Amino acid sequence: TNAFSVVAKAVSITANAVSITYGGGNAYNGFTPSGFVNGDTVGSVTFATNASTSSSGNWNQGSWTITPSAATGGSFNPSNYSITYNTGVLSVAKRPITLTPDSGKSKVYGDSDPTLTYTVSSGNIINMDSLTGSLGRTAGESVTGGPYAINAGDIANGNYNISITTGKTFAITQRPITVTP
Repeated sequence: TNAFSVVAKAVSITANAVSITYGGGNAYNGFTPSGFVNGDTVGSVTFATNASTSSSGNWNQGSWTITPSAATGGSFNPSNYSITYNTGVLSVAKRPITLTPDSGKSKVYGDSDPTLTYTVSSGNIINMDSLTGSLGRTAGESVTGGPYAINAGDIANGNYNISITTGKTFAITQRPITVTP
């Protein structure tokens, strides 16, 4: 008599790569099975990622690992296969937004600059996210040196690609004085 032993066939399941913009899309975009035979199929796979999340619950901008595991369903018999799980990449791009500085900002010569404000004119800030820092302006303190261009200053959020509408300016007006004889 001949003794036969059946060895589980080596196969793999790889998490599909996913590219999304911060705040949108599903990080789990399926999987690719390889090496299964006789028409065997895999119904589902459990996914996990090492992506950190923002305060709004969205995956932060960056490159993260998607790890598949626990293949089930379909027509395959798990005891017939030795499954290797291969990771995929989750790429989260920064969300683009454009800020437009509010018009009409000025100060009287010698006074402190007011807070420069803005509206989001393209894109949107999602959920509970916020921007840190503030808009800035071209340096200068003279009436004749203006108007001064308003710029992005140090406004930031690592999950957003922030651009600013150009052409908005800040004025410094003359300080009125009274001369008494």
